[in-house]
Amino acid sequence: STDEQVKDKHFVCFEDRDNTYETNVGLDINEKLPGIYWITYFGDWAVEKIGAKKFELLTDPVGEKFKEGVLLKAYMPSTKIGTADAIQAENQILQSLGREHFFDKTLFDLRTLL
Repeated sequence: STDEQVKDKHFVCFEDRDNTYETNVGLDINEKLPGIYWITYFGDWAVEKIGAKKFELLTDPVGEKFKEGVLLKAYMPSTKIGTADAIQAENQILQSLGREHFFDKTLFDLRTLL
């Protein structure tokens, strides 16, 4: 992903007592998965959480068994990173696997950081 996409997916800005603070909160928060990228590895914990059947039902992205999990390629080639088509592909995968399994900064309660 581009730096802008990573920031959009995982960074939350808020003002604390002294100043404005920006922090990366979208990784491993409340057992939510961080997101979908050009290539995303889902370990056995994540596959079990989401359900192996959902990975099998994906038709457009290429998912392949890799070690104990699934290596998912959202789109090809990597030069599409950051394009409208790539963002659409990532969102479609989120929808197919279940958005509830992934971090959503719009639903994040900032009070947990303060």
